Amino acid sequence: MVRHLSDRTIPYHQALEMAAIDLAEETPFAGDTVHLAIEWPSAKRRGTRYLIIRKDQIDTIFESFADAKICLKGIIAGSAAGRPFEVSKHCLYRIVPKPIRPRTGRRLTWALPAIALILAAVALGQLNYRYYAASEALKEQVQFLQQRATVIRKRLDKEADQQAALAAAQGTKAQAISVTKLWGRLTEVLPQSTWLNEFSIQNNVVSIDGYSDDAAGLIRLLDENTKFSATRFTSPVVHIPGVAGDHFSIQMNAALR
Repeated sequence: MVRHLSDRTIPYHQALEMAAIDLAEETPFAGDTVHLAIEWPSAKRRGTRYLIIRKDQIDTIFESFADAKICLKGIIAGSAAGRPFEVSKHCLYRIVPKPIRPRTGRRLTWALPAIALILAAVALGQLNYRYYAASEALKEQVQFLQQRATVIRKRLDKEADQQAALAAAQGTKAQAISVTKLWGRLTEVLPQSTWLNEFSIQNNVVSIDGYSDDAAGLIRLLDENTKFSATRFTSPVVHIPGVAGDHFSIQMNAALR
């Protein structure tokens, strides 16, 4: 994927920083899953673009080249809708593995004319001056974009935390209302001769423990109610001397909604 960064020619390092910011803010790709390649500069065109290359695709091609002992001299991405994209040499050496990088031989020329050195130094000084002025402006722009990206990320994280807290509060409130209604329904079903020592709910399973003059008949009364199902005793019904009624422990499934 080719993306446009600026209508001006931007120095390589600043362009790479701006491309990383653009990738994080404007694309769905994660930085550790792709290569970022800046376009090779040319006097015939203006502007700066960068190329997003997925690692899982290009790394397989690199491995094939390495197995075949093929040296990669450049990367050009064709485009039917625009001009071809040629990866800059800086990015080429950063992306391409060492075994298949282009081999460049360095030759020392001891008889280099002095005039050529002077002209090269003058040209380099002019270029450095022009790029220094542009770099200062770009540094401010990059810092601003980085600060904006940080603010946006903090705002999104805060909104996500607020939404999670709101959802949890709404769920707790809804469950509390359902439990209150369930307790009301339970008191309507149980006869007056029944009283409870314990009442608990866990994972929609209601547990009650208490005494009743007709403990054996409680199963039928609870099963007849649509809010309860699978009613069962968790221990035998026993009569405790000196206590009115029989002791019981019952569990049932409850419809909280």
